[in-house]
Amino acid sequence: MQLLIAGDLVPTKSNLELFNAGDAKSLLGQELYSLWNSADIRIFNLEVPLTDKEEPIPKCGPNLIAPLQGL
Repeated sequence: MQLLIAGDLVPTKSNLELFNAGDAKSLLGQELYSLWNSADIRIFNLEVPLTDKEEPIPKCGPNLIAPLQGL
């Protein structure tokens, strides 16, 4: 069994259409997509919360979010 563990996957304005379309090949690129297909189990760290609330919680640093629509 092959396990793929990757980190920091983030839906952004530049790639949101690819997420919404489920276009993993374009989203990941050819080399990573080949690794993706070779694994039996795939785990990615979703680096941002999925929310439509834009007001940040009290914290230090940027307010990183990805929209719920289409995901």
